[in-house]
This record gives sequence, structure tokens and C-alpha cells, in this order.
Amino acid sequence: MEKVAFDFLPHCKKLGFEIHYRDGEVVGMHLPYSPEKDVLTGSGVISNGAITTLLDTALGGAVINEVGIAKGMSTLDLRVDFFSASEPCFGVTATAECIKVTREAVFVRAEAYNDLESEPIAQAVAIFAVNNQVPVLEKKGGV
Repeated sequence: MEKVAFDFLPHCKKLGFEIHYRDGEVVGMHLPYSPEKDVLTGSGVISNGAITTLLDTALGGAVINEVGIAKGMSTLDLRVDFFSASEPCFGVTATAECIKVTREAVFVRAEAYNDLESEPIAQAVAIFAVNNQVPVLEKKGGV
């Protein structure tokens, strides 16, 4: 499995997200374990906030894979259900897929795992707004 750093978004760089590929296909987005992500110092358990960020980013990636990069794209609704805490000192991998694409919205779902062979520790569903008609604003001096 090939790992590629996903660091063009500041939060992805800070959290160390990686995209995992197998045979050229994206199989997930990974959040490696590090002690600064602990929910409680020394617990080894990654905080739910970091996992929620992973899921939201993976969901956005699924939208981009489905419809391309839109000029305007935002998370309208995000629901995350946690089934259990992350295993101590293990990273978390999220997989995401599109459920339905409409003219202005994309419906997506994702699951987070400590190991892709294990039961999910969390699931998420979201709706993203996409709009390719949004004009790109350019700064022309002044305030």
C-alpha cells in the first residue's frame, strides 16, 4: 500500500493526514497516531475532534473524486456517531463514498477504523453544497 502526505490544507498538514492507495485506487485517508492527539495526555487514545476532522476531510475528498473540484464547496450538514474509542496508540483510517449527487448537493458517508479489517469505531454522513457558478473574487487593492 502506498502512502502519500495530504498536506495542501493546513489542518491536514498539522494532523499529518495521509492518503492510502492500493493499485492506484484511493482506499482511505489515514490519521497517524501521535501523543499530541491524545484525548487525555498519556492515554494513547486519539481525540474525537481529530477523528471528526479526518471524517469531514475524507467526505470532502469523496465529493471531489465524484464531481471534481468545485469553485464553491462547503459542508452543509455533518453527523458523526462514535461507537467506541480509538485503540490506544493506533492511527485511524477513514473510507468515504458518495451516496447521491444532485445539481447543488452531494450526499456522502464514511466510516473510521483502527484497522480496515476491524469493526468501525465511528461513522459519518454529510451533505456538501457544490456550486461551480460562484465567481472567483480577486483582490484589487484597498480594503
